[in-house]
Amino acid sequence: MSHDNFSKNGNLSEEQTIVGSSFAKYLDGKILLGAVEYADLPGLHLFNVQVRVDTGANNSSLHVENIEYEERDNETWVSFDLPKDVFPDRRASRRSAKLVDKRLVKTNNEAKEKRCLIEASVCIGKSHWTIPITLTDRSNMRYPMLLGRTAMAGRALVDPESEYIQSEDRMSVNYE
Repeated sequence: MSHDNFSKNGNLSEEQTIVGSSFAKYLDGKILLGAVEYADLPGLHLFNVQVRVDTGANNSSLHVENIEYEERDNETWVSFDLPKDVFPDRRASRRSAKLVDKRLVKTNNEAKEKRCLIEASVCIGKSHWTIPITLTDRSNMRYPMLLGRTAMAGRALVDPESEYIQSEDRMSVNYE
């Protein structure tokens, strides 16, 4: 039975059945995400990134290498490489962003790691918003980006049994 046959409280509801739709894409103004989605980070000129949607993780993270700090107009910025083996369509792999903070993050093996925190616009389907992202080495992970609870709070619901729910609604946007 498809998700669009259920009302807000989980009961079947004829009024809320969406005819001809595979899923109800937006519920109470929230976007429905699968366990894996494609995302764009236009401010970093990074597109079609496979993202693991993880409600068990507090923070979002992006796979980068060679982080360096620099001062620009009395603000700290970080520059980093997007590995070509992970992001093969990148013409130039070096990116930079304003450093928002350094955070102590508990990793999946319970170790603590200090990470750079930046903010970036993320676009998934037809939705876009700004999220905090930590920068780290995710080379031993299947997906180069993780979307955590903080990024989804108040904006998204997750169907862990589905993947790429928002793919058919991806915006064709020129971010230039």
